[in-house]
Amino acid sequence: MPAVVSAPMIRRETSDDQICVLTFDRPDSGANIFDAATLDELNEQLDGVEKDASLRGLILASAKKSIFVAGADLKTLLQGARTGEMREFIERGQQVFNRLANLGIPTVAAIHGASVRNATNTDCRANNTITPMGAAHAARGMRPISAAAIMKNSRYPNV
Repeated sequence: MPAVVSAPMIRRETSDDQICVLTFDRPDSGANIFDAATLDELNEQLDGVEKDASLRGLILASAKKSIFVAGADLKTLLQGARTGEMREFIERGQQVFNRLANLGIPTVAAIHGASVRNATNTDCRANNTITPMGAAHAARGMRPISAAAIMKNSRYPNV
């Protein structure tokens, strides 16, 4: 699927103590979503992270006021279903998230506000509070189509 970008969606900053912060901030939108353009940009950002041997850690953050990342772009998924490119989009997401999961430095998500959990069984705690993470697809009886679910299923196909 083509990736069309008018402005950067991920800002990269590195602190004096060599901690890199990738901040998601989709322009002209109240929420961050994963579409082809965002996955391509995250992949490019990971190139820079992997090449910088001085980095001691990575933090993923959101500049949005009340949401971290809403999940996959439903328009992209619908278009992919119509054109037969959905598998390609999902595999691309899996590739990018596998890179993120396999970085050689500690990596955390600074989640604030809403975030889609996507078939993980974890509590997210920050400052002694639990961040609510939705699993909207489960409530609707749908199987989640996300990098986390796909990674889980590809690594453990019999689970």
